[in-house]
Amino acid sequence: AMVARGAGIRRMWWAGGIVAAAVLVGSGSRGAWLATAVALGIIAVPWWWRLGLRLRIAALAIVATPVVALAGLMGAGRLGVLFRAGDQSGATRIWIWESALRMIAERPWAGIGPDNFLYLNSAFVNPAGWREPNLSHPHNLVLDAWLSTGLLGLLATALIIGLFYLTLHRCYHSSDDGAGRQLILAAAAAVTAMLVHGLVDNFYFLPE
Repeated sequence: AMVARGAGIRRMWWAGGIVAAAVLVGSGSRGAWLATAVALGIIAVPWWWRLGLRLRIAALAIVATPVVALAGLMGAGRLGVLFRAGDQSGATRIWIWESALRMIAERPWAGIGPDNFLYLNSAFVNPAGWREPNLSHPHNLVLDAWLSTGLLGLLATALIIGLFYLTLHRCYHSSDDGAGRQLILAAAAAVTAMLVHGLVDNFYFLPE
């Protein structure tokens, strides 16, 4: 939306962004909220470094004021409900990760192979997590890559991600095109959002 040419095209992109933001808020996914916040932070980095100290303080105040106001109006109890603090989801993540680590300890080099987490999880799951025995992935990109492809596959995944960011870094600093730089920054933000979300859920959507 920021680099599109033509007012009509920009309006279309902004409208799509507003719809996406509404869906994001309505999803109730804390992992998606965190990933989006990190992505927006990446997009704001060049703008942030161009600001002086006073403007940085003012920007932080503008961002913090509605957050503090919302916390004051809603109170700790309602904020806890909004962010589902203390619900079963957080504990379930811990049990899933423990199960994945037990699988890795048993087969650290070759892993268990793609799509086998579903069939082996029940044998490794924490007894407290018996309500969720039929999960198809360990809700963590690192654990999923290690289990699905083994240690070499995990290292290859890390190498690919590292090369991606290195390429973007070189392209960004070698480009004199403002719009091109914005697109490179958007690509970095999008992939980073996927990676952050992949630390607490699946890296990319698939049916359970």
